[in-house]
Amino acid sequence: MQLDNCTYQQFVVAQDISAPPPTVLAAVALCPGDCYTFNGQVICPAAGDPPALMTLVASNGCDSVITQAFVFNAPDTVALGTLAMLSCKDTAVIIGGETYTQAGTYVHKKDNCIYEQFSIAANPEPCDETVHVYVPNVIQPAAGVPNGWFTIYTTADLDIKVNFLRIFDRWGNQLFLNSQFLPNVPESGWDGTFRGKPCQPGVYLFVYELLLPNGVREMKKGDVTVLR
Repeated sequence: MQLDNCTYQQFVVAQDISAPPPTVLAAVALCPGDCYTFNGQVICPAAGDPPALMTLVASNGCDSVITQAFVFNAPDTVALGTLAMLSCKDTAVIIGGETYTQAGTYVHKKDNCIYEQFSIAANPEPCDETVHVYVPNVIQPAAGVPNGWFTIYTTADLDIKVNFLRIFDRWGNQLFLNSQFLPNVPESGWDGTFRGKPCQPGVYLFVYELLLPNGVREMKKGDVTVLR
């Protein structure tokens, strides 16, 4: 600083800057999957992530480091017991949009902090997918149901359909035709008549085709004896 024409004074002006101590906010308890708004930013931390850090500028120009820690709550579980059982027909169970094919105990996320615990039991009975087919070799129309009808009998608990059943005489004339019907129903088969009149006692030929649960078509033929 110049005091006069030949006199100067030298001095130093210093500023005492003391940084404020870091600020640690109280820990926020979150459920797995929760998000948290921190100084205008949406933070979705996961377990194991470090605490969120952000530098804020105060009105006097001083910077301050703000630290936000997160604590994750353990998920709540609700024991619901056995919800479903696998069976021969239902080999998969869908719960909460998820498909389960094995027996066991599972935990399904219902909400952020709400979990459901459930069990899927195995089928206690062995699954026998063998198709057993029986057709009578003799019918006696006067005997009534079921001995008076010729039809297809199969394993009752399997999804089997009869595509067609045809009956012929020994000269190859078709006497009966029925298609797209279920087995094990005598009245869906042949009652030993042709055009409403009883057929003569004797041996007649049959041909049928089954649609099995796996989509395979199975055709068989043989003969049946009509008694009067």
